[in-house]
Amino acid sequence: PERPSAFGTIYPISIAFNEDDIYLGGIRSKSLWLANVSDLKNNSSEGISNISLPISSFKGIDPDLVSTGSIEIDKDRDALWISMLAFAVKGQLFKFDIPSRTFTSYDLPPHLNSPVGIAIDKNGNPWVTDHGTSIFFMLNSTDGKVTEYSTSPLFSNSASGLNDFGYTLPYWIRMDSTGNLWFNEHVGNKIARFNTTDRTLVEYWIP
Repeated sequence: PERPSAFGTIYPISIAFNEDDIYLGGIRSKSLWLANVSDLKNNSSEGISNISLPISSFKGIDPDLVSTGSIEIDKDRDALWISMLAFAVKGQLFKFDIPSRTFTSYDLPPHLNSPVGIAIDKNGNPWVTDHGTSIFFMLNSTDGKVTEYSTSPLFSNSASGLNDFGYTLPYWIRMDSTGNLWFNEHVGNKIARFNTTDRTLVEYWIP
């Protein structure tokens, strides 16, 4: 239902399912979108409703820079996590309690200003990739403490050595059934696996 004047579309980027409910996030949207499968109609936005995100802390930043990173559902706790960012300027996480439809906001350190991908561990803590650096991190959902980890330095796959860009830009992230995190490094050109138990990282080059 939303068509931002500067872009023409919200660029739908992330989706989560909760029974018959669908939650949707868009790169160019400052809202969470909700629909029930039975209410949707083909070639129509009927049945899709807007849940405004509490982005008051982004005031003063160019609105065109402020966007949703991604969303991830924690079905065990009936909650949805949303990453919000003004790329390379500011980042924030929101926890949306589905039954009460209320938000809790989590501020991030200034250098973690591009949070995108989210995966939830068995304790309900989100693991997030920061797409402006080489960092991925865990947010303790109880006390808000952030624990940071880094990929290996960005090297090209040639004799030239260090890439001029400097950061690997981790992006999408998923948790497997054994507690391993898997994520891609956008500029690092790798797929990474991080064992959340022994804190070891293995990275695989993409040919």
